[in-house]
Amino acid sequence: MATPNAHDTGPDMERVASGVGAHMQTHVRTDETAAMVNRADTMRELDARLGQMRAYLRTDIHGITQAWQPADYLPSFANQHRAFGRIRAIQAQMQDLPPELLTVLIGDTLTEEGLPDFTAELAGLNALPPSGHLHRWFRGWAGEEQRHQKVLANLLWLSGRVDMKAYEQSVQLFLQDGVDLGIDRDPYRGFVYTSFQELATQRSHANVAKLANKCGNPVVAEVCGQVAADEGHHAQAYMEFVRVFFELDPDGMMCAVRDMWQRLITMPAHHMREVDPSGKVLPPGATFAYFSAVAQKTGVYTVADYAQISARLLEAWKVAQRNAGRWEALPVPGLGPEGNVAQQQILCRQRVIERVATSRRKVVVPEHALTWILKSHTKP
Repeated sequence: MATPNAHDTGPDMERVASGVGAHMQTHVRTDETAAMVNRADTMRELDARLGQMRAYLRTDIHGITQAWQPADYLPSFANQHRAFGRIRAIQAQMQDLPPELLTVLIGDTLTEEGLPDFTAELAGLNALPPSGHLHRWFRGWAGEEQRHQKVLANLLWLSGRVDMKAYEQSVQLFLQDGVDLGIDRDPYRGFVYTSFQELATQRSHANVAKLANKCGNPVVAEVCGQVAADEGHHAQAYMEFVRVFFELDPDGMMCAVRDMWQRLITMPAHHMREVDPSGKVLPPGATFAYFSAVAQKTGVYTVADYAQISARLLEAWKVAQRNAGRWEALPVPGLGPEGNVAQQQILCRQRVIERVATSRRKVVVPEHALTWILKSHTKP
């Protein structure tokens, strides 16, 4: 998932946060116990309905024998001559990949490596039934997600352009640090986050695929295309979970969307770190700022993408629609006064997000000596 993905958009999104002002302060529900009881009811209902929902996992749709696997894109050493020829072909393609696109590919792969932490976050949601269809969904989701990090990390290794020890150090630090998704173990916020994150990851991988194809790298293009397709299916499932919650608890769900729109959806690996050549562990911030700026500069994931994804979700969940270019709230069955206030706050935040996205601010890539990319490598 990676992720992922929903890259933090740096100073631009800081402008979003500061531009909203005091009238958009984060709302805190006063009766947390009642809220959790209510969520327990809705989670049980979602679990029951999930058994009747259409299949969203591509493995369920096509069957395990037809599902793609990393081995489909990696050399098989059953025939060593052919395997080494395949490696040389991969390295020849990776040779022409611009360093900026390689940087984004590495950062996206690092995010996918966070599967153990993401799985723990979802398994730790409040009110999650102890067993049932939701647990089966999470296991199936994890089964598909593990393919992403495996195939991408192996392509980086075979490329001959990546300092794998430096990369693996960053992966270990990432898993060691854990992730903070900003959901406070709340299933409503959690599924808002995963809906957004999966769409952002889909877009990021799809854009890498397009750019890699233009650079004459069909292997990366096809692999990232497969990953993007997985993420798109996962997003549809999480979006459907949120629709169920809107039906069962419109006020609670609207407030959860409002909370996440105010906090902003940040990439899970926004605290990614590196170890510099002297052995010093760099603090969080510099690596992600560089990665995020490069992602924007290359057009892989931008502030405009963030705005488009948030708009798509509001329309998909029937929170609001555009009318003559302006956002208007839609009537939501059962929505009470608290939910109506939250709905208006969401629209206010969305307008600010879109104003930032349409501003013509130049993307500045900060100076940073990335440790992941080898300064020199032997050409194949």
